[in-house]
Amino acid sequence: MNALIKARPTSLNDETRAGSLTQVLLIHHDDELRNRLSQGLRDLGCRIVTTDSITSALVLLAATEIEMVFADAELPEKSTSLLLDHIKQSSPLTPVILVVPGSDPACALALIRAGAMDVLPSDFTTEQLKQAFESGLSCCLLRRQIRTESNQRIQAERRVTENEVKLRAILSSTWDPLLTVDSRGVIESASESVERVLGWTVDELLGQNVSILMPEPHRSNHDGYLLTYFETGKTSLLGRPRELHAVRKDGSQFPCEVTIWRTDIPGQVSPIFTGIIRDTTNRKQTEELQKLAQDLEISAAASEIESARMRDLAEELSVAHEKAQQAARAKSEFLANMSHEIRTPMTAILGFADQLSDPDIDPTERNDIVEIIQRNGRHLLDIINDILDISKIEADRLSIEPLATPLAPMVRDVISLLQQQADAKGISLILDCPQDLPRMIRTDPTRLKQVLMNLLGNAVKFTNEGSVTLAVRILPDSSDDSRRISFDISDTGIGISEEQLENLFEPFSQADSSMTRKYGGTGLGLVISQKIAQHLGGDLTVTSEMGKGSTFTVVIDAGALDDEESDDLPNSINEKQPSASSTSPDASDLAGRRVLLAEDGLDNQRLISFILKKAGIDVTLVENGQKAVEAVSDALPGSAPFEVVLMDMQMPVMDGYQATEKLRSLGSRVPIIALTAHAMSGDREKCLAAGCNDYLTKPVDRQLLVNTINSLIADTRQTQASTAEAAPKASGD
Repeated sequence: MNALIKARPTSLNDETRAGSLTQVLLIHHDDELRNRLSQGLRDLGCRIVTTDSITSALVLLAATEIEMVFADAELPEKSTSLLLDHIKQSSPLTPVILVVPGSDPACALALIRAGAMDVLPSDFTTEQLKQAFESGLSCCLLRRQIRTESNQRIQAERRVTENEVKLRAILSSTWDPLLTVDSRGVIESASESVERVLGWTVDELLGQNVSILMPEPHRSNHDGYLLTYFETGKTSLLGRPRELHAVRKDGSQFPCEVTIWRTDIPGQVSPIFTGIIRDTTNRKQTEELQKLAQDLEISAAASEIESARMRDLAEELSVAHEKAQQAARAKSEFLANMSHEIRTPMTAILGFADQLSDPDIDPTERNDIVEIIQRNGRHLLDIINDILDISKIEADRLSIEPLATPLAPMVRDVISLLQQQADAKGISLILDCPQDLPRMIRTDPTRLKQVLMNLLGNAVKFTNEGSVTLAVRILPDSSDDSRRISFDISDTGIGISEEQLENLFEPFSQADSSMTRKYGGTGLGLVISQKIAQHLGGDLTVTSEMGKGSTFTVVIDAGALDDEESDDLPNSINEKQPSASSTSPDASDLAGRRVLLAEDGLDNQRLISFILKKAGIDVTLVENGQKAVEAVSDALPGSAPFEVVLMDMQMPVMDGYQATEKLRSLGSRVPIIALTAHAMSGDREKCLAAGCNDYLTKPVDRQLLVNTINSLIADTRQTQASTAEAAPKASGD
């Protein structure tokens, strides 16, 4: 029997040959035959449940995960028909193999029509049993696959729902009214702040034409504005703030600043428009006061006392105005940074999601793509969580839940979560703890872990060589009623200047806000960490020296605890060498044009390269602007020069603006397409002014990208042909 099993067809994989531990229900009144079947199915790797009663069989089918049924075809009182009917209704994909006496083809056909998958003669051989089992196993595997895919779909829908809830929370916390309007001008959604500013509730505005918020004559002319825009594509409103007047529900008007964006939804013919309405009444009053102050200053010669008063007033207004401008600049930089931070993972998510629709993709590549989408989705979720946390902090709604927390496991967990990132950079991650630390502390473990993860993550991110150390200490001022514990996160990284330290814990700020910033981030992590530390009964402080590193110190109140045993924590974590990763380019069906891709994001490198190679393009990849300049300069005419350069505008070493300007100063005429996640007002003009021929934003539209490349190549070839044709004429003259 074992020899026959080893010799069965090799079309099934190892999991199938082992029966995948299939759970089989065996129903037969003949003890001897039932024992033969049990032994044969066990040899095929099955788990067996046996019974000789149709009643107990139906109970087992309802209460047990039965994947296959072997049953007597002649159960008493037509029980076989009852069994087949029950399985048809409750579990139609459960295969039933009926054991019949003899080998009458007519009888076998009738049983199969009644619902059996296969029949097995009662005097079966081992090979016949194996073939009947394998015919039923295909149904079992299909059933498992359907169940797995159903669970995956349910989980995906749950994640989408969670993200929608968080996005609605962000929308509800906006201070300025935010509206979305369809192509007919009908309001589709509105933030709750419309009631505070405009007097309308959200429900009252939904379904109304947006012109209801406009004074005459704009209200009557609004439909004409829309028609002109869709016919000509020209408008002065999109993408830039405009000063207008809005109408409240009670009919009163107020000055406002309106900014409108157009959004094209994939698969939807008509775009939607998103608008923010900012009440500028206070700003107008400030401007009027400034003008009044200037007028009074001119006439202040009439009275020295009055002149001094007016100067003081002017100085106060100037300070207030400067603070307002600084706040506006900080908000603008934050919005631009958020646009980049959100669009970067969205480029990978949307692009690789589109790649999944390729029917020729193999399972291994599909799994890699799913991991990339999940990784970028988690990064996007971290950004959303930062925004939610800072909203809670500013609204004084940050909740803390003190719990008895094991100190050592939490610290070890933080270290282990960042070990791979440290190994990848080739730096040491060190844990320094004394022997007398308490085993338990009382704090909010989730929030404390969030602070330590953020600070250690920053330390690893800003350290290129050397080490990062987490030192845990009991402070000397601790008492019997309360213990204060400090966590010192020290690194040998780039350090922070005194000027940068002044604004380090301000919302929406980073130590380095230039375009060549190579580290990214929302600029919210440190202010969130400091506020959490203060809510935990302590504070977050920093000392730093440029070029030598930084030390961030978190102090928390560990709560009133009795003396408890210490937990021996290791003083170091074993270092590991970073492993090199490589990618294999996909084969192209076309011998294409040479294109240079300058992109520092690994996921975007892979996505954009895939799109280009699918179009038959020969892609060369570099990770910064300096290497892009070198690659174009090295590819001289006559040695297969690049025909187009795709230039990310924010890269380390040398950004895309500098690289483009450098190439143009060297006399290079290669067409350059700005491919960037910066999509704020004025970014297109900035890219074109630097010398780019065209401008595309992330997430990448693959068809638009390929069409733009083809168009630039065609224009270049036409220009070269015209130049070559004109040359003989010029020499003849």
